[in-house]
Amino acid sequence: SKGKPMAGLLILWDTKKDGATNWKEGKLMDPESGRVVNGKVEVLDGGAKLNVKGNVAFLSKTQVWNRVQ
Repeated sequence: SKGKPMAGLLILWDTKKDGATNWKEGKLMDPESGRVVNGKVEVLDGGAKLNVKGNVAFLSKTQVWNRVQ
């Protein structure tokens, strides 16, 4: 993970579908640090964006990821 090329890197896994556009109870990996956290994802704008939230204990961080065309 740390120091590996980001193309093709597995960064989200073990999610469970929660409604039409939400996925929960998954694992997220920070490609820069290699740290794995609990997380959830919401699909936005028909799949053009992902609202990604990672949690460690009582701390959380949310990012919006944009699809590269």
